[in-house]
Amino acid sequence: MKTPALLCPLLLWTATVFALDEAQISQRIQILERAGHFAEAVSYYEEWQRLAPDKAPVVRGHARALSAIGEYQRIVDLLDAWLERYPKDGPAALLLGDAHRELDEPDRAIASWRRAIDKINAASYGQVADRCRAAGLRQEAIRILREAQQIQPGLYSWELASLYLEENDYRPAIEMFIASLRQAPQRLPVVSNRLETACRADGAAVLQTLKTLPADEPLLLAQLTTSCALAAGDFESGLAAL
Repeated sequence: MKTPALLCPLLLWTATVFALDEAQISQRIQILERAGHFAEAVSYYEEWQRLAPDKAPVVRGHARALSAIGEYQRIVDLLDAWLERYPKDGPAALLLGDAHRELDEPDRAIASWRRAIDKINAASYGQVADRCRAAGLRQEAIRILREAQQIQPGLYSWELASLYLEENDYRPAIEMFIASLRQAPQRLPVVSNRLETACRADGAAVLQTLKTLPADEPLLLAQLTTSCALAAGDFESGLAAL
């Protein structure tokens, strides 16, 4: 059977990979990836790694190309070997965790993502928590951001409040929203909207939580209680808060 005419140049082009230097390989990978030919790009990444076995961007690019074609186990094999040699490569650890997630291995995903955390840099916790949250692992995301707050108190209060609200854990959610509003009072309409949404589904629990909070910010607490009570249809509580 004859090879389709349109594929002949691509096959010939790919076959020349072993005769190219790094700059040429990089250029061809860019062209292939822009055209969506990730499977063909993988061959170039393999040769590029042979020429430059210690270049982290090459390994990460290789992993991304494999991800684009759904070769997640190959990513695991690639990055496990790489991280044995370079255990502090945080971006590679994130990509490894992403592959484990796609393989439906949440415990391994979490363990891999956590390898990207720099314990002296609180900002590094955020990208790991984001991945856990996207995977539906909200309790793990909460634990990670709490760990970050041990390094830098107050950091990620907004993100933690949102996570607690998603978990229907209203007291820490509201406490952290209030803490966030002390720093950014312009967020009050956003906080009110989020709590009102929760009240439409679980108004009694949200209002009861608001009633038990210490009155450190009486005006703010009254505003939130009133808007939540109205959203929940509890007009009596709304009037009492005024």
